[in-house]
Amino acid sequence: MARYLVSKKGVPVLASARVEGAAQSCCVLVAKYCEEPLQISFYLQYTTFIDGFDDEQTFTLIYDADILTHGATSLKTATTALPHDQLTSIARAGNPQIRVLTLTLAKPCRIRCPLSSGTLTSKSGYEAPFHRLVKLAIASEIDITLDYNWVHADNREPLECFVRQPNVFAGFPDGNDGYRYADWAVFSTIEEQDAPPPSYANAVDTNASRKRSRHTTTHSLSTSPAPKRQQYDPGSPTEVATATPSPPHTPVGSPLEKATASPSYPSISLEATAALAFQNAINRAVEAQLPAVVEGMLPGILKSILPDIIHTSLVPQRSPSLSPPPATALPPRPVSSSLGNLITDRLTELAKHHLTTIFDEANDQAYSLRNQADGEFEDVIADHKINVDIIKEDCIRELGEVVDDKLCKFKEQTEDIVKTAVDEMENKSSEFLAKIGYLPNPPFSAVVADFKLNAPPTPPTTEIEYTKFILMRDRHQSEIRVHQTASKSAAPRRMFVLIHGGGFCFGKNFSLSYLPSYRLTLEHKFSTAPQDLLDSVKWLSQDIHVKELERDLPLSFYVGGNSSAVTAQRWVFEKFQLPLMGAWASILEQNAAALVFNQNAMEYISKALRDDRYSLDFFPFQANDLHKGMPPIYIKVAGKDPLRDDGLIFEKALRTHSRRTEIDMYPGLPHGFEAVVRKLGLSRKSMFYTLIT
Repeated sequence: MARYLVSKKGVPVLASARVEGAAQSCCVLVAKYCEEPLQISFYLQYTTFIDGFDDEQTFTLIYDADILTHGATSLKTATTALPHDQLTSIARAGNPQIRVLTLTLAKPCRIRCPLSSGTLTSKSGYEAPFHRLVKLAIASEIDITLDYNWVHADNREPLECFVRQPNVFAGFPDGNDGYRYADWAVFSTIEEQDAPPPSYANAVDTNASRKRSRHTTTHSLSTSPAPKRQQYDPGSPTEVATATPSPPHTPVGSPLEKATASPSYPSISLEATAALAFQNAINRAVEAQLPAVVEGMLPGILKSILPDIIHTSLVPQRSPSLSPPPATALPPRPVSSSLGNLITDRLTELAKHHLTTIFDEANDQAYSLRNQADGEFEDVIADHKINVDIIKEDCIRELGEVVDDKLCKFKEQTEDIVKTAVDEMENKSSEFLAKIGYLPNPPFSAVVADFKLNAPPTPPTTEIEYTKFILMRDRHQSEIRVHQTASKSAAPRRMFVLIHGGGFCFGKNFSLSYLPSYRLTLEHKFSTAPQDLLDSVKWLSQDIHVKELERDLPLSFYVGGNSSAVTAQRWVFEKFQLPLMGAWASILEQNAAALVFNQNAMEYISKALRDDRYSLDFFPFQANDLHKGMPPIYIKVAGKDPLRDDGLIFEKALRTHSRRTEIDMYPGLPHGFEAVVRKLGLSRKSMFYTLIT
């Protein structure tokens, strides 16, 4: 499909022949391009006055790709600065990018001219612009200076491709647009007009040859000049003209003829005089009677031929509005003589031909105006599209600037809010510490030793709270503390498995109401504790024990600390039959000098684990595909916990892989704050959320 590389109306350019001293002329350039097949043509429009036309006429110099010399076409940046007025006349807007398109022709370009016959000459007073037009038409090399901003960014690649490989392009054929196509020979320059005119004798012979010979009965010489018609008054019909004897006959071109030739009128015979008188009488009669006869006959002639002309011209597009008028009674025609019939027939033929010509010209003019209006409308649409694209780009750029500005302001406001929140949190923490007074912070080893010496007493055994012993994989008997509801129910009830914390170093299954117990790391090599927990969960999943505890296993899930995350992951990886419904991973992360669990405690636990702290039984984040099959997880993070970031990262990793998670954060509180400061409102709130979440 053909398209235009610039506006269909064209863009202003300066054109000149590539010769020394050639003047630049203001023109309009149109570039037409087709991708399949590869075609390109440049149309250089030049407007000037020519003889025979009242208005300015536009000449279009057509430079097709297939008339250009290969390898001689270029598009380069202009090296010569243009005068301000010329630069203003071709610049689009903003910063002009002046380029020079050089075309070298292998043969003369075609020229689209106004409809006319013969050669075209300049109108008086407009010889200079007409002469520049002729120079452009004759030139074999031409430079076209333009502002490259007129070429849209999407159209620059085809133009530059043509400059690189002009040999693969062809030109567009002439369209049936009603114009005249010619080459530079159609122009008649001043030099050609200065040639001497043809001889008068030749002009006389030419005119004489075009006239119809008249038959006479005279005996005058054939070589003598044609006699001039005399102003003869016939006078009275009875008057007899005096005949002048004719000269004796002499041979053609004889000396006698040359000698006797004189400018006096030749003598006229009697028969010639009579014939001339009769012809003059006819002329006078026709001159006197013809206007009245034509005036009386012309309405009838027009009424009889006009409907036929209109009907014949509009047969393909017939419409009710153009149908012939209804027939009306014509007045009777006067009886005419044979001369009247001859005149009627001749006038009918001439009037029909003349009216047909007028109608055809009007129809062609209307069609041309319609095509011109369509072209102008398409140009307006194309210009609007370009303007819309430019406006859209400007709006996007302005919107981006506004968004960037708003984003910068939002970042500044966010930083201020965060800073204010941090300051307020520090103040609240200071006030809190001032209220609770001094909090002892013994080393972690002392906490473990004190727990062994002063272990909490075993809770009493009742019907709903009691201890069971189960076998581990190495035949060790481990305790499970069972808590049941006092009321019996036929509806299925879920099972909660609570695992106590303590870094595998201390703690019991009743210290925080957590049910399974495990062997501690100080007395038993590491991995024994995680294995005990896994075996305990396996025992709880067996049907016989589920029935004994009156629980519905598919509704069950378990909660705990770091050990809960380890056990959940092991359960998933080893692909046990029953899925876990949920887990509470209380991986509390603390600062190095926090209360109870701090850097000292981490070093103590690492030593107790005997360099096995990166085992999957201790650190679940080391596993590959840790998110696959994991149940919904509830995570609590304390602000003063050395492992705070581990909990945040663990939750984000699960959430990124579409695992269901929920996280609660307690800023400013240490690890295990529920046990350290039990009376604190946040401690009770944390325990409550742990049970209901």
